[in-house]
Amino acid sequence: RNGRLETADGVLAGADIDMAAAVRGAMGLMGVSRETALAMASKVPADFLGLPDVGRIAPGGRADLVELSPDLAVRRVWMGGAINA
Repeated sequence: RNGRLETADGVLAGADIDMAAAVRGAMGLMGVSRETALAMASKVPADFLGLPDVGRIAPGGRADLVELSPDLAVRRVWMGGAINA
């Protein structure tokens, strides 16, 4: 409603952006480095949630990956090691 995600009673419920847009926003609005912004979208939340096999590229990990272009647009997606898009 009104370009916002709201509950039925009008309370702000969150943001409607994809992770690539969040990374671009962190870099542009917060001035963080690309490396920091990518960690903020992957490793940091995984660590917070106690998910050691998520948010990083490592042996034994889930192999959910997103390839981004230099301007941070999504190029390809792998889920469980299989390419999706």
